[in-house]
Amino acid sequence: MKAFIAFVLLPLMGWQLGQLVRRRAWKEGAVYIVLMGLALLYSWGYASGWSLPNPYDYLDLIFRPVTLWIESALKSL
Repeated sequence: MKAFIAFVLLPLMGWQLGQLVRRRAWKEGAVYIVLMGLALLYSWGYASGWSLPNPYDYLDLIFRPVTLWIESALKSL
């Protein structure tokens, strides 16, 4: 599985990064490298069987109060 991740994602990342370099989009390229690097590391760790936190838990922690507030506002209508 790790080999599949490397053989599929790395050429894809290289192609996309090449497009950004040709357009001289350096800031977008830097953000792309950071985000795709994190995604590659996370997927590599998941394939290796590491115990990684679920990103949904953090999103739920951030957005649950907003969701509850919207639901309570809609119920009061």
